[in-house]
Amino acid sequence: MKLSGIFVALALVALPGFASASVSTAVSFTKDSGGEGTSSFTRGFYFSLSDSVTIAALGWYDSGGDGLVSSHEIGIWNDTGQLLLSGMVSSGTADPLEGFFRYTASLTGDAALTPGSYVIGGLSTVSDRSYRRLDASSVIFGPSISYLSDASNAQSAVFSEPTRPAGFDIGYFGPNFQYVSGVPETGTWGMLAVGFAVLGAASRRRARALPV
Repeated sequence: MKLSGIFVALALVALPGFASASVSTAVSFTKDSGGEGTSSFTRGFYFSLSDSVTIAALGWYDSGGDGLVSSHEIGIWNDTGQLLLSGMVSSGTADPLEGFFRYTASLTGDAALTPGSYVIGGLSTVSDRSYRRLDASSVIFGPSISYLSDASNAQSAVFSEPTRPAGFDIGYFGPNFQYVSGVPETGTWGMLAVGFAVLGAASRRRARALPV
């Protein structure tokens, strides 16, 4: 049993300031197209936001949907190179799978993003395959999100801001994120953090309870 975006949405609608919340996914695939590859760099994509959003979870591509060999650190930077938000998608199957990605709601930093340009990057490893070279017709971007370009860093095995094009057709979609439109009111942040923590713990309990 997996924890899907609908359960996150149900938790959010119970919080003040999120009465009409629904969870969106930044990147979705309509089919298995394009190629896969491995690397040891931080790669991702540049994007812009037309509206304010709150990040609910950061995700990493799980090629076979059967668990990750390695853990993957993921972050979102602003256009001045400041790391705003980060999280770690764990190896194995403890983090919930939705679509082609596993997500963690255990995040560090500021989850509220205002309109502007950003880059998301995740540290890839040679032990896990990650999507790349996707045709435009195979990629769906969430509301308020516009794709700008692919991104990569130049330091092998180092988690750092990806600052140059990786050279792929559309983007390097190893990292992903889920979000809700709008930013919660000041008094909502504590409840939001507790809600995500409870959801994450429930997901891990379900994973441990599954038969081997």
